[in-house]
Amino acid sequence: MAGIGFELKKIFKRRGILNYFAGAVYASAVTIGPTLMIVAALLMLYTVLPYMEASVKNRELFSSTLLYCFIFPMIFSTPMNAVLSRYVADRIYLEKYDEIMPCIRTGMAVTLLAAAAAGIGFCLAEYKAGGVEPLYVFVSYCFFISMTMVFYLMTYVSILKEYRRITLCFAVGLGIGSGAAWLWESWLQVEVTRAILYGMTLAFLIVALLLYAHLKSFFRITTEKRTGITGYLKKYPGLFLTNLFYVLGLYGHNFVFWTTDLQLKVAKVFLSAPSYDMAGCLAMFSNITCLVIFMTRVETEFAGKYQVYCSAVIRGSRAEIITARRAMMRVMKDEIFFLLRIQFVITTVIFLAAMLVLPRLGFGGLVLRMYPALSAGYLVTFAMYALIIFLFYFDDRVGSMMTALVFCAGTAVCSIAATGLERPLAGFGLFGGAMLGWTAGFFRLVYIQKHLDHFAFCRGSVMPVSKKGTQET
Repeated sequence: MAGIGFELKKIFKRRGILNYFAGAVYASAVTIGPTLMIVAALLMLYTVLPYMEASVKNRELFSSTLLYCFIFPMIFSTPMNAVLSRYVADRIYLEKYDEIMPCIRTGMAVTLLAAAAAGIGFCLAEYKAGGVEPLYVFVSYCFFISMTMVFYLMTYVSILKEYRRITLCFAVGLGIGSGAAWLWESWLQVEVTRAILYGMTLAFLIVALLLYAHLKSFFRITTEKRTGITGYLKKYPGLFLTNLFYVLGLYGHNFVFWTTDLQLKVAKVFLSAPSYDMAGCLAMFSNITCLVIFMTRVETEFAGKYQVYCSAVIRGSRAEIITARRAMMRVMKDEIFFLLRIQFVITTVIFLAAMLVLPRLGFGGLVLRMYPALSAGYLVTFAMYALIIFLFYFDDRVGSMMTALVFCAGTAVCSIAATGLERPLAGFGLFGGAMLGWTAGFFRLVYIQKHLDHFAFCRGSVMPVSKKGTQET
């Protein structure tokens, strides 16, 4: 989300409590605004419509569908986005705007084909083995494809710094979808879980179409050239693998516990662990402020020092390079530990509040007992992701990939080991994997600090160089 820093700097430049509050609200809206809007829309529908009057079977089927339609579209769209977003950013820098839409369409076609093939196989099993009605299967499949498109397209609208556009698209889509769900249930007497599913499917289809329409209107001139896309996939496999390993690690611990005694099997094809998944969801939201803090601090503090260092490397003297390097590395170190300190305090406060409030909202028992360890796990996970972003700044694709790989493998191994522990300690699988990943990322940054001249002068990470040896402009 590079680019938000310009807006944040404008806000924070004006001193005062209200301006700092406005900056925090803006960063929150950009980072987690769509997620909060989705949660708010679902909670509103659960409250307004007689959701709790639906049969347990229907509620379990709907909850499982919702879970799968959020997790797996993220897994399908994230790895490809990592490479193609780099391609789009470079095309914008080189002002070759006519090559962007073909790239976006090609990437979307590949992503949707992979998701569609997997989805068809799953839906056939859901219909034949699970006995789910054909209309429900078809709509859930459309929901899955729509979510894949939304996750894919959001990345490219973010590159254009059109964060408000993303929020507006979600507001329009969720507003129409929520209204449609109410009409289906209240006027047409559609079963409540089906009505909500139909409404959410319509909502995200609208969001996807609005995002695509905005991109198409922004890049009106196009070419049929697509050769550069294949070259980027070959040149930057590390970006693909980094995001693949990270997203697999992010949800891998859930997959492990879906096979334990916590397992709930719905329609013979949906596997989940409701108590563990709910505890994980609460823990994730308890730490999601970490992303807001990281974006605010890095884009307003570190990014400026990084730009000064790059300028010094390109046209500065040796003394200027050394001074800029020291300032940049000092800020990076300060931001890493500031993020850990402040988020630890925030997580502790939220945790204490949650332990008091959640039982009154119906969350108790095993969910509340697994929540503390999972909360610690997500705290370290998001802090580790911050290190991966710093590695991306230095174009260290090997280091970022290895950090994500350690996180993914470590989470899998630790989660398998955690299945043998008492259930309140189940979250230590994620915590252990995240700690391993954070340690790997931290020591990789230490290595970069010691060898920064090599990364800057010998690897072409500051200014790209063409095959002929001339600098690209």
